[in-house]
Amino acid sequence: MKNNFVKILVSCIVTVAVFVGFSVNMFALPVSEKVSDNYYYDVHGVAADSPVAYRTVRMIDYRELGLPDSFEPVDLFVQGDYLYILNRAGNSVVVLDQNYEKITEIRSLVAAPGEEIPELNNKILDSEGNLVLDSEMATASKYQLNSPNGLYVNKDGDIYVADTNNRRIVVFDITGTVKNVVQAVKVTVLGSNYVFKPQKLAVDSGGGLQVIAYGVNRGIMQIDDDGTFRQFIGAPAVTIDAVEWFWRQFASAEQRQRMVTYVPTEYNNVSIDDRGFLYATISTLDGASLKAAVTAKDLSGKTTPILRLNSSGLDSLRRKGFYPPVGDLSFDEKSPTQIVDVAIADDGFYTMLDTATGRFFTYDDSGNFLYMAGGKGNQTGCFKTAAAIAVKGSQMIVSDTATKSITIFEETDYAKLIKSAVIANSSGQYEVAKQLWSEVAVYNSNSYIAYIGMGKAEMRMANVLHDESRFEHYENALTYFSLATEKENYSKAFTELQRESMSKNFGLIVGSIAALIIILFVLYFVNKYRKKKKKEGGAK
Repeated sequence: MKNNFVKILVSCIVTVAVFVGFSVNMFALPVSEKVSDNYYYDVHGVAADSPVAYRTVRMIDYRELGLPDSFEPVDLFVQGDYLYILNRAGNSVVVLDQNYEKITEIRSLVAAPGEEIPELNNKILDSEGNLVLDSEMATASKYQLNSPNGLYVNKDGDIYVADTNNRRIVVFDITGTVKNVVQAVKVTVLGSNYVFKPQKLAVDSGGGLQVIAYGVNRGIMQIDDDGTFRQFIGAPAVTIDAVEWFWRQFASAEQRQRMVTYVPTEYNNVSIDDRGFLYATISTLDGASLKAAVTAKDLSGKTTPILRLNSSGLDSLRRKGFYPPVGDLSFDEKSPTQIVDVAIADDGFYTMLDTATGRFFTYDDSGNFLYMAGGKGNQTGCFKTAAAIAVKGSQMIVSDTATKSITIFEETDYAKLIKSAVIANSSGQYEVAKQLWSEVAVYNSNSYIAYIGMGKAEMRMANVLHDESRFEHYENALTYFSLATEKENYSKAFTELQRESMSKNFGLIVGSIAALIIILFVLYFVNKYRKKKKKEGGAK
């Protein structure tokens, strides 16, 4: 009897607390029918129609630039008002002004007054260990670039080029006057036969070089401006199939030779932001592994086409969205995404370029997918072989080596609205952020980040209030998080509202519980009294 009484008492207390605590009213936001053939992934990973985020404003090909049809824009860089284009086939750097008119094309290099351009490192070790002329460089000239692949321009206007087939990094100004040459980099762990062939590069604030070199899979090479190798950073992890590893343990030497050799994945590009973080991209990921990461919503970064490396070489890219930042979520395992470049904007926004689909995808600093553009094809705004991407204010610039052109995109009001909302939220302007996110949701009712943004704004407004109006903000937050299917933040809002509601109605809850206890005790003793009377009556 006592155990049953305790169970009844606890159940009643919990029922009263929940009943008095709170109730949540759900509602839906208006749905916009003004959508295009662009798409956005919803919380279930399904592509849904989305407003246009970028509109094409101009396409410039080699003819408009007054260049031969050998024009091959493999890399882009924006510095100030200028756009620098690395023309691999033409062995030149093309410079455009703020109106995308050609200022100059740097085709030849000259020595600074009183200086000499160093001779090319055109010798290699033969089988007997003797230095001999490398036949591949028999016609190479130190006054010309030779199939360059990487480009960087610092704030002083110094142009850094990864002069791949000349096996050097050359630094020069807009007149072509050489300021520095880095070549014949010695790396002990790579052996005495290693030949330095830089492909992509970035330069830190101290002038240090961050280099991706041909045939090197140990990570990004950090090199001083005098050519001294410092270290590798961000070495990609080796992924080995568990079954393959098991059979290797029992295989003969001959069988092992026939098996796949597992080596770390090589980076294909590197960029650097104003804070010194390196954004490194990988385009040779295993399709099945990438598909599994997307399906599992794996945000660990173990399988990823992009990393953000800090000074210690550790990946610090935030992945707080519903899905990892990989570009398209739907793809064939045999032809997965191939991220070849990344453009980094202010406030942590970054845009990845996928050459497999010709599309580019913009994310915020937390890894939330914001919007996309581009595509594969011949029509304006699409690409055959997208090679490089750069951001210039509200414009995005993409090069296409197949059509020998660059395309300039301008952010639409929809894209600008999303960016403004993200910035307002991160800067503590919560009421402004809520209003902006609500406008985004009207544009695109599939935008879960809009609902999450409104929910977070409501939560933060509730946290700074000390009157009963905060309850309404918590309830609104629950609604928005529910619409976004955002479990973590929904749980936080639920807990806060429950705690606040319990605090508000503490007197009522305590009084109700006390009344219940009294009633239960009265019923208990009445019942006990009746049983006693019944027993006494039976004894007679």
